[in-house]
Amino acid sequence: MKLYLHKKLITLLTLVFFLASFGVTFAFWASSIQGNTQVGSGLVNIGTWLPPGWTGVTQTGDGASITLNEIGTEGYPMSGKYALMSDINWGGAFTPLGYNPVTQTTTPFTGEFRGNGFSISNITITSSGAYDYAGLFAINNGLIEGVSLINVTITHQRSLTNQTSNPLFAGGIAGENQSGGVILSSYVGGTSSVNASLSLTRNSGNGAQAATTYAGGLVGQNLGSIINSHASVTVSSHASTETTRPSSPGTALSFAGGLVGINNNANGILNTYATGNVTASANMARSQGNSASTSNTHAGGLVGRNLAANSGVSNSFATGNVTATITSNNADTRINYYGGLVGLGGSTSSFRRTGQTLTATTTPTGGTNTINNTGTATADSNLRLQTWVTSNLLWSTDIWTFDGTNYPRLKDNKY
Repeated sequence: MKLYLHKKLITLLTLVFFLASFGVTFAFWASSIQGNTQVGSGLVNIGTWLPPGWTGVTQTGDGASITLNEIGTEGYPMSGKYALMSDINWGGAFTPLGYNPVTQTTTPFTGEFRGNGFSISNITITSSGAYDYAGLFAINNGLIEGVSLINVTITHQRSLTNQTSNPLFAGGIAGENQSGGVILSSYVGGTSSVNASLSLTRNSGNGAQAATTYAGGLVGQNLGSIINSHASVTVSSHASTETTRPSSPGTALSFAGGLVGINNNANGILNTYATGNVTASANMARSQGNSASTSNTHAGGLVGRNLAANSGVSNSFATGNVTATITSNNADTRINYYGGLVGLGGSTSSFRRTGQTLTATTTPTGGTNTINNTGTATADSNLRLQTWVTSNLLWSTDIWTFDGTNYPRLKDNKY
């Protein structure tokens, strides 16, 4: 009997040790079930089962899985843990996760969402109505990891009369990434575009108007962390105010970045890049001359504006062309802030492609065009080479793969 109990105890301790070392971590169960599958130039790890407490997300939601748009509904809270278990080809209109069209309220995502080697493609978000945040997730304050978002179209527009509006935020993965939000090893690519546009008009009553738009390939506004991620997205942002009333000052501020519209985290953006073209435009029109008005743009190949310390953008690069345009009548302050990497603000150990087309115009003339040269200019060919990137950006080959033709790709994502 003692021998039997002794053997049983050893078996139990062995099992406990195994479970402890296993830790039900995503890294284990997502990569050790079926083995590795080569997709494009990315090495994809595909898991076939989930640990307790997780919910699978599939195209059809069969069995124990749910569909993508069930996240945030009854029984599947925004604080839950979710992992893709199949590729999802959405193929049409999509409402940002976290936005409730019935109550017209937005709940930030605070859980975990894992791509698990699969992709989400062909999502179209078109808004001219109630919500302020547009993206796969309206607002993220949790962990989003390994998301491959392909062929996404976001058109986030609003036109209001005699109202003061909240800002608009648009990004492929999230309109806003809050201070507790982490976006890790994710990208938006294929044929993707993000557009944010807000127009305010005042023709009765008096009062200030402020139109502000934030657009980014990945995130409109970043207050959290974005690490080992990239975007190939055409990004545009437009803000416009118009008034025929006295004592009605107007402000039009437009922020656009290939990755992020505006960053306000001192350690927010690390090991990232963006390759899409970026446009920021602003317009301020007034027929009364006694109200001070401002019309500014912030356009950067990676980030429109970096409000944080230089380290807010680190070990990153951008390649897209940048355009900043102001068309204003009687605006007192008109400034285009633009740059190949960051429109306004600094960076650390970061680069911009030699030969980017950087354009800034103000109409009528008399405004200010302020170019930002942060980021070291380098040949496009360097940004595709493993030896150059690992030496100058210190990116790990455990995370990124290089073929010399494409820009670096994330190993565990689907392309």
